[in-house]
Amino acid sequence: MSRHRSLILAAAVLTTVAGAAHGFQASVTKTPVRPTDATGVFINEREVASAQIDALVKMYGGAPPKGRYWYDTRSGLYGYWGFEAAGYIRPGHDFGTLSSRASNGNTGVFINGREINLTEAAFFQRVFGVVYRGNFWLDGRTGYVGVVGNPTPVANLADAIQRSGVMRSSEYHWRDGSGAVVSSSGNCTFASIPGAPVYSTPGCG
Repeated sequence: MSRHRSLILAAAVLTTVAGAAHGFQASVTKTPVRPTDATGVFINEREVASAQIDALVKMYGGAPPKGRYWYDTRSGLYGYWGFEAAGYIRPGHDFGTLSSRASNGNTGVFINGREINLTEAAFFQRVFGVVYRGNFWLDGRTGYVGVVGNPTPVANLADAIQRSGVMRSSEYHWRDGSGAVVSSSGNCTFASIPGAPVYSTPGCG
């Protein structure tokens, strides 16, 4: 069974407003012109090029709205800048270096260099039963979690989520205009995301 999970990149719109540019003569005002490659989408404090936006559309069937996000290339987790993880896409995209302060964390728990905040720590508390301070790595392709400096995993996040009952606490169904579908009922969790393998737990039969 593949452990590869993906969720379509989605976030809130943040409009950027540029001030008017003035000419050399006081009576002449020029209309500001945005660079042709400007996208208004910032990931890891870097504006994403239009070519990368096109690649996201091709892979996931949609582009992220204008706004500011963080993305963890090793785990595939992403979120609004300054907040906890909001979802998961394919690992391995090159959106620059992830800052340790991307989520405004204050827990002393670091995942792939990003300090998680209390909301995210509470989620991992529900999943694992305990959360320790320290530096951990998370591999989004396998779901394995380990301590930085030691390649041997100590847990598997996908397995832990299933055993914890977090996904079984309620029934939910999610769909968006891209064709992505995520559904959960009882022991079954099913995800079908454009550009990614279909994922389902054994409880789906």
